[in-house]
Amino acid sequence: MKKILLVGMVLVASLVVVLTVHKLRSEGAVEIESNMEETGEESEQVGEASDLQIEGLRKKTYPGSQMILETKLSSGSGYERYLASYESEGLKINGLLTIPTGKMPEGGFPAIVFNHGYIAPSVYKTQEKYVAYVDSLARSGYVVFKIDYRGHDKSEGEPTGAYGSAGYLVDSLNAVGSLKQFLKVNPQKIGMWGHSMGGHITLKAMVVSGEVKAGVIWAGVVASYTDLLSNWSRSRTTPPPGIPTGARRWRQVLTEKYGSPEINPTFWNSISANSFLKDLSGPIQLHHGEEDTSVPAEFSRDLFTEIKAVGKETELYLYPGDNHNISKNFSQAMGKTIEFFDKYLKTNNDGDRRVVAAGLDTPWSIAFLKNGDFLITERRGVVKLVKVTGEIKEIGRMGRVQEVGEGGLLGMALHPNFDLNQWIYFYYTYAADKGDTKNRVVRMKY
Repeated sequence: MKKILLVGMVLVASLVVVLTVHKLRSEGAVEIESNMEETGEESEQVGEASDLQIEGLRKKTYPGSQMILETKLSSGSGYERYLASYESEGLKINGLLTIPTGKMPEGGFPAIVFNHGYIAPSVYKTQEKYVAYVDSLARSGYVVFKIDYRGHDKSEGEPTGAYGSAGYLVDSLNAVGSLKQFLKVNPQKIGMWGHSMGGHITLKAMVVSGEVKAGVIWAGVVASYTDLLSNWSRSRTTPPPGIPTGARRWRQVLTEKYGSPEINPTFWNSISANSFLKDLSGPIQLHHGEEDTSVPAEFSRDLFTEIKAVGKETELYLYPGDNHNISKNFSQAMGKTIEFFDKYLKTNNDGDRRVVAAGLDTPWSIAFLKNGDFLITERRGVVKLVKVTGEIKEIGRMGRVQEVGEGGLLGMALHPNFDLNQWIYFYYTYAADKGDTKNRVVRMKY
């Protein structure tokens, strides 16, 4: 494989940053979904300025929720697949979740929020499209969460679009918040992957939140809003399918309300992630086919230069003769993607610490179950189950526990053949009527 290597060195605040641009020879077409997406940039709902501006988005919180594993699907090679859900702004958002079956690293698996490109919400299906993409990342040891934005398939809400509304961005950031609560995920090792419109979401997420540690963008709509207005137009005159009929062109609405970039550059800069690149939460790798007729490769070239100028880490891979889906060089681009995520999300976890259960009343002992759940006893006599999803629920309460001095529910142990007999042994201080407070051991079924 021939490679043209251009190395740029930038000195910013005494920091030397080495960045690389690669032009890669085509390796031959790979069977990826053809015509996988349109850009979906023409018509969509338009939010208020405060909902679009980066500073306003930073003031909001994106906690997500506990992940619910709704349905177990057929397994992949080295990973399990689930239909899963979480909450975003009160909406139930669904997605495809993969979990590696190998040994979990200390601190949990690294995870990737997968932001897909535009597919008409009316025809989008969770388990269709991007199959090879998700499979490649999942087989490489990552928890992958390909989210269905609001209004897609069975996700609640209306599809808002990504350029005139922050709805999809909020869904993506709440997916990060939800993965942080998932016990099999290392909350310090969460990255994002985005394609086309999903690249726009990924870039914006990485300047709004500090939780995304690395990002990879394929054929991303990553230009500033000024460039999008002047250098990105499509001939379509009707809204894409799946967009609410009341939606108008975001360009038209925002320009009418706030003026053009020439008249009101402050507003347009305030909603552009490109104006906040110095605040990127992690390194970004960019991929673009040079024959992309949907999103100009110049968008990725310009972003690479802009990131380089502020002294942040970035890589750019260009594919001569390739298209919007980089289908001719899929294996090569995905290999670079996995190498990049491995570099930044699979580092030594020895120093990582995380809270896996909170709000407990004097926890006294712990016992682990084979599925990753664990049991906690509280000194007052309560037994709680902590699930891998982060959910905590009370499953038992010991009667007549003497919680005085050093007394209480002191501990528990699983029977050596627990898988067969489900016996759990508890030892505690018994509160007798006549002051008999000697310790007791009891056996109970789980």
